[in-house]
Amino acid sequence: MKEKYPVLIGHSARVCKKLFTMEQVADFICEQGLYGEVTIETPEGLLLISTYGIYLDKVTDMEYRAQLLEILEPKQHALEKAEFGFAFGEIL
Repeated sequence: MKEKYPVLIGHSARVCKKLFTMEQVADFICEQGLYGEVTIETPEGLLLISTYGIYLDKVTDMEYRAQLLEILEPKQHALEKAEFGFAFGEIL
């Protein structure tokens, strides 16, 4: 995916930041999503991701989404455990 998106722009209520790796995108979503919605766009202003807090809401590239979730889900579960004592994915 690095070739497809060498740089993305993360927007939140608190900050606008250039993101160069999928790991940075996941970290941005988790860090800034605690304060509200986040959007991730291409430098041309095309929406790639919007969130509802730390959770993905809309994603325009499903291949990118699949790869991002491999990195993002463990981070989300860690935040859930810290906040609630369990991760929502563990409830079955």
